[in-house]
Amino acid sequence: MKRISQALISVQDKRDVVELAAFLAKRDVSIISMGATAKLLERNKIKVTEISRLTGFSDMLNDHINALHPVIYGALLCPRNDPAHMDCLKSLGVDPIDLVIVNTPPFQPSDIDDETGKKWQEVLSQISVSGISLIRAAARNFPDVAILTDPDQYKPVMEEMEKRDMQVSLETRKKLALKAFELLVSYDMEVHKFLAKKFHQEEQFHNTLLLKYEKAYDLRYGENPHQKAAFYREPDFEGASLSNAEQLWGKSLSYNNVADMDAALKIVMEFDKTAVAVVKHGNPIGVAVDRDTTRAYMKARDVDQASAFGSVVAFNDTVEKKTAKELTTTFIEAVVSPRFTEGAVEEIKKGVRGKHMRVIQLTTGKRMKQVKEVDVRKVSGGLLVQDSDFLLLPRGGHLKVLTKRKP
Repeated sequence: MKRISQALISVQDKRDVVELAAFLAKRDVSIISMGATAKLLERNKIKVTEISRLTGFSDMLNDHINALHPVIYGALLCPRNDPAHMDCLKSLGVDPIDLVIVNTPPFQPSDIDDETGKKWQEVLSQISVSGISLIRAAARNFPDVAILTDPDQYKPVMEEMEKRDMQVSLETRKKLALKAFELLVSYDMEVHKFLAKKFHQEEQFHNTLLLKYEKAYDLRYGENPHQKAAFYREPDFEGASLSNAEQLWGKSLSYNNVADMDAALKIVMEFDKTAVAVVKHGNPIGVAVDRDTTRAYMKARDVDQASAFGSVVAFNDTVEKKTAKELTTTFIEAVVSPRFTEGAVEEIKKGVRGKHMRVIQLTTGKRMKQVKEVDVRKVSGGLLVQDSDFLLLPRGGHLKVLTKRKP
């Protein structure tokens, strides 16, 4: 890639953009901008060329389409190693754009009740066209263009340009383009999700299943020590879950820790009373209810004390110091609860077995309930998808007992 000579800047998130633009201007990089971004840069004494001067068109439709012009996309998409295309740009008096700094606000429209009118127009106006199109064009031509979509990218790219005489390496441009395409996919999925809900398309399973998850953290290892693993969270999930939990104590989690804790949580969330579940390798060891949390735990553990060694434990109620002390009498991989008192965590920390225990606190209220969601299971070459199981069997003659001993 040749030296960066021209940049296009149009951002909604204006963090650090003035610093970046000043860095570019100081190194003789021409800056194209528009709208509020251009005004911000001009107020900070940074020379800017308004995009309308290049296109010959004034802003239209509240800035929604002011960058949608062949001159701009020619400058972005033109392959620098093609003499014919470069001659075409030159004949038009257009210089290539080497660096694009564009970001758009996330698609987060407020809920609407009516199907027509002003509220719908407000929603549709939030669907980015110009910004998203600029990102796509710049990312497509990553061999010649660097695309920045996040203020967190500015500093490392500036450092690289400083070291490389205002050039951005191909390896960096590849990473930036990949991040840009990831943003495009995520953005379109959010729009589709909202419109599918509003167009009443939730009753049926769609022909294409779109799933969006964000990486929460790396895990110590997978199901076996030689396997790599990570935990991904569902961004909009609102129920009690390990995806919105905080680790208060212990070493990092493994794949099996998370899987077992999730299984244990799903069990205790079935109960209105204080409940405890002990799970190991995906199998429930014991489940118990009791008004006293400590007794509930001891009941569940004592179903099979030998198998409880190395298990995980889930509570649907507060873990206090007395219960924590009992937990440390057995080797436990992890314990999860909606709340631990300060004394409980300290009790676990000072215990001999507590030193090896992970303590996970959910960021929900005291009690927890399952929420309706789609249940997905991976199989070779595909996915099994079903609704959540919320069936409650009423008391009475709905179950036929085939043994002398009744439950």
